[in-house]
Amino acid sequence: MSADPRAMPSDPPAAIRHSRIRLVTTDLPEIVAEPSDRVRGPEAAARLIAAFIGQKDREHFVVVHLSTQHEPVAVETIAIGHLSAALVHPREVFKGAILANAASIIIGHNHPSGDLTFSPEDRQIWKHIREAGELVGIQVLDFLVVAGTRWCTIVQQGDAGP
Repeated sequence: MSADPRAMPSDPPAAIRHSRIRLVTTDLPEIVAEPSDRVRGPEAAARLIAAFIGQKDREHFVVVHLSTQHEPVAVETIAIGHLSAALVHPREVFKGAILANAASIIIGHNHPSGDLTFSPEDRQIWKHIREAGELVGIQVLDFLVVAGTRWCTIVQQGDAGP
């Protein structure tokens, strides 16, 4: 009787036993930023975020992790919601930022409806994530909403915080 090729081995190889395994899937552009591209303002952040989620049909909430020189280290999807909402908690926002050694972050999400208005829930998320950032020592630079190639920023709307 031959072994089923789909069966899990009873004793995995040493390389698997002693390393972290990561499953990564993507349907994103292959390159959205070069490592030396600095995020020098909201327009650069909006281009980066829109490349990931601008055309999605459901809300996606992302975090851009930045180095001390404001170079993108990673872009992480924190939540995928439905047509008009995505559940977000500061714990998930900062887990990736801490693991990526990010000095600062920019958060953003899309509005599939095309409306660039920040909802009361968006403003509450902004407040909680900013407060959490102060506690863990990671600056939250801005919060963007994108719809296709259009965008707006909460800081430019005058809600930069205390």
